[in-house]
Amino acid sequence: MRFQRGEGDATHSCVRLTQGEKLKIALARRTLRQLVSNPTTRKLLARHRGRRAALIEPELAALLRLDDLTGDSVFTGCTPEEARRKLRLSVAVADAPPPADVSILPLEIPVEAGSLAARQYHARGVPEGAPGVVYLHGGGFVTGDLDTHEGLCARISAFARVRVVSVAYRLAPEHPFPAAPEDAVQAFRWVAEHADSLAMDPKRLVVMGDSAGGNLSAVVARKTRDDAIPPALQVLLYPATDLTRTLPSHQTLREGWFLTRELIDWFYEHYVAGRRDVDRDPDASPLHAPDLSRVCSALIYVAGLDPLRDEGLAYAERLRAAGGAVQVRDFPRLVHGFAMMTAASPGCADALVRVTRDMAEALSTLKT
Repeated sequence: MRFQRGEGDATHSCVRLTQGEKLKIALARRTLRQLVSNPTTRKLLARHRGRRAALIEPELAALLRLDDLTGDSVFTGCTPEEARRKLRLSVAVADAPPPADVSILPLEIPVEAGSLAARQYHARGVPEGAPGVVYLHGGGFVTGDLDTHEGLCARISAFARVRVVSVAYRLAPEHPFPAAPEDAVQAFRWVAEHADSLAMDPKRLVVMGDSAGGNLSAVVARKTRDDAIPPALQVLLYPATDLTRTLPSHQTLREGWFLTRELIDWFYEHYVAGRRDVDRDPDASPLHAPDLSRVCSALIYVAGLDPLRDEGLAYAERLRAAGGAVQVRDFPRLVHGFAMMTAASPGCADALVRVTRDMAEALSTLKT
């Protein structure tokens, strides 16, 4: 199915792959599976990490070595458009395709800046009036799109038995802060207002995102807490919550685990467009919001080998201190981005199943 942007669409279009790139992805995916599933080659690839190899899932240790050789996760020195294409290709290799029994339909969401491209995911058998998820993709506010997160959103619908709307908010540097949080808040409110026509239960709406999308989801949860239809739950996957980058994990895990301090700086420089007055702005750094009372319940997931780990844990503590209900899971041997490495690592695939089971359980306790 081809998805077209509507007239006046304020977002970036998804990266379109050439036929040659699609063939390259298919070959790379098969090669990757063969390399990381074979104990001998996996051990050889992971050997360069020395003692650190014991800290990480074995398939991810091998994947890290392959990444060292290819430079797929190195965006510094790239233009934003080059980085977007790199991410699109690497996700297509490392993540599993969408389940076959999920319908994917295009949407447009009107916002003040124009309209945002979006997609709705509906797994077979999910009834009308099921819980709804507004999904905000990761990618450092610069990369990522509807395509990069299609497999993830389809699996969320299938595994958690929910209907998902994935939103393509505006990206930096073309649209720096505060464009992304403005779009995210307006998109959630539009979905809430149209929940019935989207076959979603307005009393069981979730705002969910990974990395930068986790940041935006936390902003949405706070800014819509007093709306007529607020989110019932926020689900944050390895969220970025603190642009100051001062917590210990930014130093102890600054390199060697896919997401590096150098790459984080590259993302944020594009996002804030050189401004130095926004690091503690609550719409940029949810951790620094002065008041987190009345914010909805949260499921927060962190990876033990992620420089953003301490930000997610600190945000959970802030929510608890404000009286919120919070559940935290730490996957100690995984890395940033694990939810989109399901084809490369059984540990990553299992972690996503755990996330969706937690979501389904939390939603089952909410009144319809």
